Amino acid sequence: MKNEIKFLALDMDGTTYYSMGKCVEENIQPINKVIDLGIKVVFVTGRPLDAKLNSFDLFNFQNHDVLVAGFNGALIRDINSSKVVQENLISLDKTKKVFDLLMSGRFPKAFLWAYPKDLNKVIVSKKDENNHLYKTEKVFFEGDIIEYNNPDQLTECYKFLFKGIDKALCEELTKLNLEVAWSESDESAEVTELGINKAFALDFFSKHYGIDVKNMMAMGDAANDVKMLQHVGLSVCPSNASKVVKEVSKIVMDYKNTEGAVAKAIQKYILQEG
Repeated sequence: MKNEIKFLALDMDGTTYYSMGKCVEENIQPINKVIDLGIKVVFVTGRPLDAKLNSFDLFNFQNHDVLVAGFNGALIRDINSSKVVQENLISLDKTKKVFDLLMSGRFPKAFLWAYPKDLNKVIVSKKDENNHLYKTEKVFFEGDIIEYNNPDQLTECYKFLFKGIDKALCEELTKLNLEVAWSESDESAEVTELGINKAFALDFFSKHYGIDVKNMMAMGDAANDVKMLQHVGLSVCPSNASKVVKEVSKIVMDYKNTEGAVAKAIQKYILQEG
C-alpha cells in the first residue's frame, strides 16, 4: 500500500456494529489482532459513549492510551478512565433557537432528541412512543427523558438528532452556524456545533498520537461519516453503505456490515492476510 496504516477509525452503527445493536461478532478478533500489533484503533461514533451496547470491554484496550469519540466528535474521552479530554458543545443560545424552531409550527413533521451536557438526561420535542427515532434512541439511553415545555429546561448540548427533517429545516439550522449531517432518504439528521464532525475528531487524534491522517484508515456507512472518509488516506465502506458514502469511499467492500465487512477489510488492507 502507498501509505502504511498506523491508525484505524471505526464507525459503530451500520459498520462495525449492527444498526442500533451489538458488535458484529466476526469483527472482534481482527480488531483485537490490530490492537495487539500496536496499531491505534479508535471508535468514532454518533452514539452516546455510556451506552451498554457499546461493550468496549470486548476489545484489548486495557493498558493502552486509547481515546473514543462520541456524538460525532463533540465528546472525546479516555476509553479506560472515562476522563473527558475534549468537548465541544452547542451553546445554550443556539439550543434555545433550535427548540424555538421546532415549537414554531413551521415544521410539524420534525422530531428532536437532544443530548445535553448532563448525560443522565435527554430533552425531546415531545414524548412519542410511535416515533421511530424516539423508539430506537431509547435503546442507548437509560436516564430521564424530558419533554420540552419551557426554555428553563435547556442547557448546552453535545448533539441534536432529528427525524422528519426536510431541506428547509436543514437550511434554518445551517443559518444558526450548526454542523448538519442530513440523510434526505430517511429524513434524519445529526447536528453538532459548527466544525465538529468526525474529521475534526481525526485531526484531534492525529495531534494526540502524532499520526498523519494519510496513515489512517477509516470505515463508515452514513452521512455523518462522509467528512471522515474524505479526510483519511484510506476510506472503506460496507456494500450496504449509503449512496453518498459509496461515492466518497476509495474502497467499497463486497460485504455488508452484517457479513463482517470490517473484519474482511482489516484482514485485507492492514493484516494483509490472504
